[in-house]
Amino acid sequence: MGLEQILAIIISGLFMQINPENEALEPSDVVDFASGIFAVFLMAVSLNAYRNRKSKRLLLVTAAFGLFALRTIIASLDLLIPEAESTVIELALAITGFAILSLFFFAIVKRS
Repeated sequence: MGLEQILAIIISGLFMQINPENEALEPSDVVDFASGIFAVFLMAVSLNAYRNRKSKRLLLVTAAFGLFALRTIIASLDLLIPEAESTVIELALAITGFAILSLFFFAIVKRS
């Protein structure tokens, strides 16, 4: 079984968790999900770049992409766990958004 097949199985399983009744997904949900997958990809690329260059800036960028992927998961919690309180989810989204921006800021201003 190739990597593409494994990823397809994982992605289809995640879509089934997000939408177990096979209702039509909102376009914004699909874009949010794709953004999370893209953030994981960018995290892997920047982690690989960090391994090659050993720059602390790249480590900060890697952490920011990882937090963005986590933020996507947190944003979908209300779909996965309907009884979750939206105020807690909104606070977690605000905190992770601030942390992501802070990590990118520090990656820009950090001296080599």
